[in-house]
Amino acid sequence: MKLYNDVAQYYDLFSLGLPGELEFYRRLAKGKNKVLEIACGTGRILLPIMKDGMDITGIDISQKMLEILKKKAKKDGFSPKVHLADMRNFRLKGKFDLIIIPYNAFLHAETSEDQISTLKCARRHLKEGGTLAMNIFFPWPEYMVKHNNKILKSRKPAFTDKHGKKIWVYDKPKYDYINQLVRVQWYFLEGKKLREKARVGIHLSFIYKKEFELLFRLAGFSKWKVYGGFKGEKLTNPKQQMVCLIRK
Repeated sequence: MKLYNDVAQYYDLFSLGLPGELEFYRRLAKGKNKVLEIACGTGRILLPIMKDGMDITGIDISQKMLEILKKKAKKDGFSPKVHLADMRNFRLKGKFDLIIIPYNAFLHAETSEDQISTLKCARRHLKEGGTLAMNIFFPWPEYMVKHNNKILKSRKPAFTDKHGKKIWVYDKPKYDYINQLVRVQWYFLEGKKLREKARVGIHLSFIYKKEFELLFRLAGFSKWKVYGGFKGEKLTNPKQQMVCLIRK
């Protein structure tokens, strides 16, 4: 995916994940024979699980993100099993006890067809009794209306690139309420005068809880739980993450 190739050099510096997210996936992976991470990126989740001694494989659609992952692993003396692949139609040897799709990555499947294809592909790679786990944001209408097509405040803190220059990142989300898509423009600004260094756009779908449950069923699943946090909290507030555990 070209957009993540464009942002790969900065990704680890500003995309830090969510509180409790890494610990959640490490707990799930503990004791599993084989784990697969879909959309593993630069290895924020995959590498700690690998260091825990788990047999984990990763796929991602961005070659540059995978190159960064491999460099980080090599520096720590590891040789990761990662593949350049599309989550909608990948084919790997063997099946997995656990498949994870962290940090809204499933939402890169923009159409219902792509979402079902991704879920079916994951299901084919799961062992009987295996678990598919993912976390995604809840589409909160009030938030979307308030922030639509507005440049949001810089993420804090600003980060320093490899040349020692301060970089600030601003977001500008534009919501398509009819087609349930959000197009987020990332602005990378440099120096005191905030000179634009780069601009990258990403597209995400947004999906509500009952839609997810229908997608799970259409993909062939019959058992799932949707929580409101990484500690099994009940989903009661639109500010919560939806944390899904789907069993084969």
